[in-house]
Amino acid sequence: EITLNSKLAVKKVQPIVICSHLHKIKTQNMSQSKTKEKILIIDDELLVLEMHADFFQSLGYEVLMASDEFTGLDIFKKESPDIVLLALNMQKLDGLEILAEFSRQNTEVPVIVISEMGKHEDVIKAIRLGAWDYLEKPISDLSFLKHSVQSALAHARLIRERKNYQTFLEQEVKRRNKELLNINAKLISAQKQLKEELTRAQKLEPIGILAGGIAHDFNNILSSVI
Repeated sequence: EITLNSKLAVKKVQPIVICSHLHKIKTQNMSQSKTKEKILIIDDELLVLEMHADFFQSLGYEVLMASDEFTGLDIFKKESPDIVLLALNMQKLDGLEILAEFSRQNTEVPVIVISEMGKHEDVIKAIRLGAWDYLEKPISDLSFLKHSVQSALAHARLIRERKNYQTFLEQEVKRRNKELLNINAKLISAQKQLKEELTRAQKLEPIGILAGGIAHDFNNILSSVI
């Protein structure tokens, strides 16, 4: 007897283990959060620069410092910080120009702009260019700066997690499609083979009937003789 199972061992399609992958993503994020996150601070006021650097170092962050925009751009390219604190009003280059450059290079890195009091037009432009948040100088309570940085970093981590999960789903869909195509090809091959076997069986059927008739007649002759 020719059956589909005897001709084809169909590989079972494995279900997508989404929960397992989500756990893996969360584990990776927890591992990343244990490493020091990098904060790039760009400010031409050295006292403010050092004060903010000391503050965030005390909180366990890795701090990168630049007292001008050109150095800040260079550090941004080489060190890939997790977040940037950018003073808007500096001497050598407009802070808005460097913000636009940051956005062109990596839109996933949040930038918090620190503006001089009363520079509302610059703040509006900065937000349009993709700044995550803004604060005005002087920052008398650094807890506001801390909260802004923590919120921005949490948001950036969430974006990375979603992006990683989306990439996983796209890869999983491709894998499943390939697997289903392979199974479909095997099924088509099995159907073709089964059809050929049935055709052969139909061709042999008349021969079987003829042989059966001859045997019957021969038995009748033998019976009459005996």
